[in-house]
Formats: sequence, structure tokens, C-alpha cells
Amino acid sequence: MVRVSKVLTTISTITKNFFSNRMAGKSNGTKKTSTVKKPIKYREVPALNNKFNASDYSIILERKASLAWDFFGRLFNKEEKRYIDEVNVYCTLCLQNLITRQQSNALELPSASLGSVKKYKSTTSTSSLLLHLSSNHGKDEKEADENKLTQYFGKTSEANATLPSIAFKHSLLARRLVLLCARSLISYESVTYEGFSDFFKSYGIVADLDVPHRTTLTRTALEDVYRDSIPLVKGVIRSSSYCSLTFDIWTDNYRRKSYVTFNYSCIDDSFRIQNLNLCTLLMPYRHRAVEILEEFDKTLKFYEIDRSEIYTVTDKGSNLVKLINDAKLKHHFCLGHGFHNLINEDGFSSVPDIDELLTKIKNIVRTLRFRSTEVEEEYK
Repeated sequence: MVRVSKVLTTISTITKNFFSNRMAGKSNGTKKTSTVKKPIKYREVPALNNKFNASDYSIILERKASLAWDFFGRLFNKEEKRYIDEVNVYCTLCLQNLITRQQSNALELPSASLGSVKKYKSTTSTSSLLLHLSSNHGKDEKEADENKLTQYFGKTSEANATLPSIAFKHSLLARRLVLLCARSLISYESVTYEGFSDFFKSYGIVADLDVPHRTTLTRTALEDVYRDSIPLVKGVIRSSSYCSLTFDIWTDNYRRKSYVTFNYSCIDDSFRIQNLNLCTLLMPYRHRAVEILEEFDKTLKFYEIDRSEIYTVTDKGSNLVKLINDAKLKHHFCLGHGFHNLINEDGFSSVPDIDELLTKIKNIVRTLRFRSTEVEEEYK
């Protein structure tokens, strides 16, 4: 109790001193400067007169990840060439409906108003924006994702369009299974498992047909998906800017075969990063700069990429460094490889004690991994 009373007395003394100093500062005429910034006042949306025309306005989209930002953006006056309201975001579909009604003379100009265009604060959560799109315009995020998945395959060929309904469904299902395996990095062999087939049949996905065999996927459907995806990839490349091409050689430890992979990264018109795997090619010959450069040029030619418009990113392999110098490419060394070498080569390996400790830890882990059952039995 004595200790508690001392603590309370100390807190009381500190509090009195604090407030007495504050009051003394005010009596001396000192004034504490506030560090809180005043909120920025954006120009209000102007009052609209009888000459208001909805066609004079457009909405600049921000193009973020959510479906909501495909339809909500900042209000822009095309005549004055300036943003009208920087605080709120407006619905493009509402504005388009207003423009259509004006142009069809269904809405007289004097009664037109931006008040019929739904707006939200720019800090509003996307769930509120999606609720408006769903309830007023029938736009559903799940449905949009499914549409993108279907559109990925491109338009069906005339040959497939003339197939009987069952055969056509089977062909479409095979294409979608190819995409499922590719995006999930699972083996095509998975479609032959009984559990996979039973799952599809239990939910009526393949009620009137069988699950396509893996050979159907690899020999037919895979080629269809690849053929239909090429124009889409080329379209992204043509409309992109600030591009880089990353490539490296790697080895399949199971089959002992070497490959070179070319990855394309860019920023699209919506300011989103796009990462595309252009191709992975077998390298059965020596990995010299000449052979790699030949595959490099073939890839650029196939995808219609101008060599002068891209930056290349590689590690510091001697063959890749020679390729960059010979071809005089704009280039940047990979930062990931740089950090790896800095930590492992110049860091741990240069300190004998750390290197010895890591070696012992690896040996312990390796031993316990292969004798895990014995260890579990011993410590039960």
C-alpha cells in the first residue's frame, strides 16, 4: 500500500507541474504553433444552368485491381480541360445513361443534372461501389471474372462452331481444364484421377459427358489455348510502354535438360504491371552468347518487339554479359541476384565462423529429415 501511495503522489506531482507550465506559457504570451495542416479545399462542382450538356463531361478511370475501378473515376470537363471534382469519384455507367437520354431527347436539357450520376468519396470502400454497380447496373464482380476466363480463349473457330452440342461442350471443357492446370501449376495427369472426375460429376459439371483424357488436353486443347492466347499477348505488348525483358538459362534436374525462358514485363495503359511469360525454349547445345542471342532475336521477331524499345535484365553470367555487350542492348543487372551474392558470397562465406555454423546446421537438418520417424519414436 505504501508503494501504491508513493506512485499516486508522483503521478499527481507530474500532472500539476505539466499544467502549471502550460498556464505559465500562456501568461507569457507564448503561443504554440499547430502542426496540423488545413484540409485542401478542392473546387466545388459548379452549379449547372440550363445550358448543361452531359456530353461535355467524361470520367477518367484509375484502373485498379477491383472491378469497381473499371467504372468509377474522376469527373473531367472536356471543354475546359480540367478536373471538376477531386474529392469524389463518379460512375461512368450513370453518366453514359445520362448522355444517352439527352441525345435521344428523352431528357430535356433544362432538367439535366449531374445529380443523377452516382458519386462516392474517393476514400469509400470498393464494396459500396460494387453494391451500386450490382444493384443499379447489373455488374457483378464474380460474373466479370468468369467472362474474362471465357474471353481468354478467344472466339471459337468455325470448325468448333459447327460441332454437335455435346462435342462442342467437351471441346470447351478441355480448353478450360488446360487453363486450370496451367494457372494452378498442376499436372495434366490430374484429370485422370477418380477423385477429380467424381468431383466434377457430383456438381453436375460433366453430367452429360466424361472428363477429357489428359492426352486430349495435351495434344489438342493445349494447342488451341496457345493459339488463341498469342493475339492477346501481342495486343498487350503493342499497347504497353516502359518494357523490360528478363531471361535466364535453367536446368531441369529430373530430365537433365537445359532451357531458356523469356519474361516480358510492362506497364499497360491502365498503369498496371503486366508480367508475361513469352516462351521457354529447349537449349540442347552449348550456352554461348551467340546461341542465346539467336533465340533472343527469334522471340522478339515473333512477338513484334522492337529491340531498341526494351530494357533487358539478367544476372552476371559471362555468356549473358557478352551477349549484352555484343548486341549493345539497354541493360540492368538483376538486383535479386546481386543481393543473393552480397549475402551468401560476400557475407556468410567470407566469415569462417558463420560458414562453419551454417554447414553444421545443414548437416543436422539433413540427418533429421531422413531419420524423422526414428526421432519421433524415441521422444514419444
